[in-house]
Amino acid sequence: MDTSVIIYYLEGVEPFFPLAEEIFNDILDNDIRVFLFAISVTEFAAKPMTKEKSTDVERFKHFLFFLSIQVLSVTYIVIHD
Repeated sequence: MDTSVIIYYLEGVEPFFPLAEEIFNDILDNDIRVFLFAISVTEFAAKPMTKEKSTDVERFKHFLFFLSIQVLSVTYIVIHD
């Protein structure tokens, strides 16, 4: 999954929020496994530049745990396949 979908959902970004919400509802309703590359976690963690935004990182970590999102490291095998 791309980082942007998670950001659209967590931040309620319009006009993408309704679609992101539908995606995550489908994931929950159908027990779909979600994978996220470690670079996406890094992108999200680097985003907050102010103390007010630091809570976003905690929300993101909670979100990953809640959906049991598996974080994958980027390797040549993953890229090649």
